[in-house]
Amino acid sequence: MEAWKKHLEYNPTSIATYYNIASACYYYLPDRQQTKSYLEQFLALARKEETPNQQLKEMIEKAEGLLRIIGSTTYHRARPQ
Repeated sequence: MEAWKKHLEYNPTSIATYYNIASACYYYLPDRQQTKSYLEQFLALARKEETPNQQLKEMIEKAEGLLRIIGSTTYHRARPQ
């Protein structure tokens, strides 16, 4: 995860990097706030894409779903499968 954060210092508009960090925070760290922050940053950039490809559309759907989960009052971190 540190490598992804370092990458953002050089390329702060890397959409996939925000998504990757958010996913790592959600699945491997108990850090709800950090997960939410990176998901929101990812979505802010992803929604600016005029013609998102299918992969980006799927990533957006997953990110929105994760935000709904972590926004829930019954949030329980999922375990990686």
